[in-house]
Amino acid sequence: MVRNKESIRGYFKHRRWDFEFFINIQNSWKNEPRYRISVSPIEDILQKIVKGKRTIGDITQNVMGIMMPSNYNFSQMKFDGWIPYIANANNFRKYVISPEMRDNVGFFDYHMSKEEEKEIKKDYKGLRLRRDYESIYAASNKILVKMSSTPGEINCINALVDEDGYYPSHSFFVVISEDKKVSNYVLCALINSKIINAYVRRECVKRTLTTSVVRSIPVPEFSDVQISKIEQCYLSIKEAYALDDKEKVEEVQEKIDDIIFEAFELGKDEREKITKFFEVYTRDGDNSPSANVELEEYHNISGQVEKIDTERMYCTVYLAEFGEQEIKIEKSMPGWFLRQGAEFSAKYHAGKLFEIKPLVYSYLDDDEIIALLSSKISE
Repeated sequence: MVRNKESIRGYFKHRRWDFEFFINIQNSWKNEPRYRISVSPIEDILQKIVKGKRTIGDITQNVMGIMMPSNYNFSQMKFDGWIPYIANANNFRKYVISPEMRDNVGFFDYHMSKEEEKEIKKDYKGLRLRRDYESIYAASNKILVKMSSTPGEINCINALVDEDGYYPSHSFFVVISEDKKVSNYVLCALINSKIINAYVRRECVKRTLTTSVVRSIPVPEFSDVQISKIEQCYLSIKEAYALDDKEKVEEVQEKIDDIIFEAFELGKDEREKITKFFEVYTRDGDNSPSANVELEEYHNISGQVEKIDTERMYCTVYLAEFGEQEIKIEKSMPGWFLRQGAEFSAKYHAGKLFEIKPLVYSYLDDDEIIALLSSKISE
């Protein structure tokens, strides 16, 4: 909506909107540096949970993970001085690292020589070892926040507690609590809660979350009882995962959501609003891509086209949720999609993509989008 230059020009000229919508008052929008419009049926609740609260950025050490080339030859064996490294967020699971992710841990010489660094930078100028933050990476108890999400999905931010000292890639934001009362387990549960997912989705609609949004997550004043209950819930989820009891995981997550609601002092009506909001947001529609397949088998995904093989009529795509996949090219695919670098969202099932849509301006960072918006307004 903020990219509609005619509407923006009209506002600045006449000081009124040319469309009807529930929005913050005009002065709030006008004074917002990025001219952002926040539209949400639970806007009043989201404003309430932020007011006067500390944030994750206030009470934690935090940093993005290491940037190593994805095609680097990581070892499957550990040598003296080498570190265990999680290269991507494939097979990510909330709260507790999955066996599949653990199996994919590689090793490399984090303290490589300057000559080795220069050699890597010849082909990968984005190398960032960030050795000043090694104490955070090496910590045996830290939160890893998955930074990729699927546009359009309300469940957009997930976190786990790493208890093994794995060094994470830049697919993750690393967080360690500095609060004596609020442990990493409590912050992990907070990040995974319904209310915080709703907050983060309002703040960031990009495929990749921004560090500023994660740092801005509000932290309520937890009571000792609430902290104890959440930490017990974490242990219950850990046990449920070990038993592969998905129903138990969902049951405990509901308990966590209730405790978080209580910590934010939300009333019964406000809690019901949030719950209803999630039900509507995640409810399957009636227009499934195929009537022969159960709707719940589809996954909303986002990704980027890496390679087009016209001889075999296949394209290689990288999906934020499933990693690299080979997809057969079909007549139904839009032309803009069949080019290297195209970013998209879609429904994914059995190796096929449905309802492919472009991620508009996803290649731009915040400053570039603002620059583009400013130039459009001044035209």
